[in-house]
Amino acid sequence: MENQILISNGNLPKPPNTIRFVCISDSHSLFFNFPPGDVLLHAGDFTKKGTSEEVFQFANYLKTTNYQYKVIISGNHDSPFDTNNFDEIMRKRKNPHPCNPYAVKSLFNDFTYLEDSFVNVFGYTIWGTPWTRQHYKGAFTIKDKYKLIQKWQKIPLGIDIVLSHSPPNGILDKTKDNQHLGCSGLAEIIKMIKPKVHVFGHIHEGHGVQIIDGTTYINASVCNNRYQAIYSPIVFDLPII
Repeated sequence: MENQILISNGNLPKPPNTIRFVCISDSHSLFFNFPPGDVLLHAGDFTKKGTSEEVFQFANYLKTTNYQYKVIISGNHDSPFDTNNFDEIMRKRKNPHPCNPYAVKSLFNDFTYLEDSFVNVFGYTIWGTPWTRQHYKGAFTIKDKYKLIQKWQKIPLGIDIVLSHSPPNGILDKTKDNQHLGCSGLAEIIKMIKPKVHVFGHIHEGHGVQIIDGTTYINASVCNNRYQAIYSPIVFDLPII
């Protein structure tokens, strides 16, 4: 029988014999009381300017939370985590903030940081991938759509939850100008893989939930396009397996 997925804003009590996942994205160095749960899924852009101080503050905040698993990916704002491109990103900044990106990345050693990799939590597999289409030289951005598709092709069959920064094209990816800015290549891969849940962010105005062909899509952005935290985190419950 297909597992039932229960969606809420975290105000409802967790049903018995379930695992509670708390979804957040694009918090941009704003801190508030995250809802209680078993697993935190953060879909990137935990910083606003990508400074080491912002990462330090976020890591310290996460240490105060009680999730059994804290699963995090980067977004295009989180520049120190893109160690391969960090120097180039800094060269193109008007106000660069140099740091040792490897030292900054080590601040997440107490958490589960995913970068084209997966983890198994409570019997559910989660794949994390930080990439987005390049509109400027940000962290984990790719201009060539075929190279971007190669990143999505790494997602294996059988994954239960996909955690990406990019939304799929046409699903919870509409901007205030009514443009769909999600990735069509990611949309095709998700249709093929058919995960139970796809959690993402990046397009702040797309916050919400949609269920299509058995996959629950969650845009977990908590900020609007003015970087004000006006949206609530989204919570879902899966049965214990």
